[in-house]
Formats: sequence, structure tokens, C-alpha cells
Amino acid sequence: MRSGSWGTLTSVEIRGLINDCLHSRASSTVAKYIREVRKFINFQEINSRPLLFPANVAHLALYLSTLLRKDSKTAVLSAYSALKWIHGFIPVQFNPLDFTICKNLVETEKRSPHPPVVKKEPVDLDMIKSIINNYASSDCNLKDLRFATMSTLLYVGLFRSQELLDMKLCDLDVTDTYLEVRLPKSKTDIYRLGQTVFIPKSGLYTCPYSLLIRYLNMSKIRILMLNQISSYLEMSYIIRVKVFIL
Repeated sequence: MRSGSWGTLTSVEIRGLINDCLHSRASSTVAKYIREVRKFINFQEINSRPLLFPANVAHLALYLSTLLRKDSKTAVLSAYSALKWIHGFIPVQFNPLDFTICKNLVETEKRSPHPPVVKKEPVDLDMIKSIINNYASSDCNLKDLRFATMSTLLYVGLFRSQELLDMKLCDLDVTDTYLEVRLPKSKTDIYRLGQTVFIPKSGLYTCPYSLLIRYLNMSKIRILMLNQISSYLEMSYIIRVKVFIL
């Protein structure tokens, strides 16, 4: 970092400010952005250019231009977003990525011809029924029942895979008529306010409520009253991979 941008702040104070700013995005986004910034730093080192932030606008534009030759339809946009984000940590009047030349290179990438997007086939109810019929029969093993339960919960509750894998016993409330799932962290819940998903009990063989109860019973995971749940059980994951003996 150029020292003039920070005035009289010490290196310790600067590092503290930057560490705080790193929490302005989700951890996965921060990791992705840091990888992109390191690629730019490597580009500067290979070409024997100074490693200064804020970076020279011409150097940034040249780097984005080289990414247009990559076999990727988002290389420029990913690098642009990461570099603009990291430059936003520096107290300068103008972000170098806001220059028109950098924005034009992003537009160039968007207008470049790319192979057509092949969309995945959406999951429908017939697929879920087929999974349940094949993996959740009365004599199924724990591994197969887990797969059927996960598939049904993902479909009905609109969960992301990681949200389901992070589910703990303390996030689950089971009543006689519905299932209540609390999500302490979600990709769409950027401020971590928490979200709650209610899944009703239908009584059908495709009911995710019934499948989850079967899975918990087979896994020997007991559903206790709130005042009976121990600290160990509160931290117990429900869906994460177990060791299966086949």
C-alpha cells in the first residue's frame, strides 16, 4: 500500500482496518476475491512492475485486457470485481477501477461470443418420487435413506446443500403437524439475521417430515425436549456423512 494514502496511521492500524474490511463480504466471496488479487500481483511480478496499491490504471487495464484471451466468459468480470473491492479499502478519492477504460473491458467480455449456456435439467416431483422408491424402501440401509431424505428436503425446503449439511439438532423443532428448521447462516441472509423454514407433515410416502423421522430413528438420533438437549447434542450435525458398514 502506498503510505501517502493512509496519512499518519501506523502499519498495525492499517492492518487492523483492512482485516475489518475483509468481513464486508461472505467468507467464500472473500476467498475468491483474494485469489483474483493474487493473480494480478503475480502478473505484476512476472512483468517486473511495482506492486503498489492503488495500482496504476494502465497496469490494471492491461491485465484485464490479457484476461480477454482466456478461455473463460467471466475472467475479466471476476478480476474487475475483486480488484475494485480491494481498492475500496484504500482511502483515496477515486477508485482506479472506476475509470471508463476498465469498465469498457468488462463490457467487451460480455459482448464477446461464448458457447451457449446449457442449463441443467430441473428437478421435478417425478424425480423425487423415483429417488424415494429406489432409496427409501422399507428395507433400505442408512446410507440410502440419508440420500432420499436429503433429496426430498432440498426439493421441498429449497435448501442449498451446504445449509442442509450444516443443520444441527438444535436447529430442528419437530411437532405433530410440521417440521421447523432454523438456518443460522444462509447465502441469501447476508446480515445473518437467521431464517426459519416450515415443512408440513403430509402423511404421504414422499413426505420429508416422515423421511427425516425415519432417518433420525435409524441413526439413533433422539429428538428431545428443549430443556433436555445437552450441549453435545446441540452441536451434533444431523445430515453430515457418517461411517457406514456395508
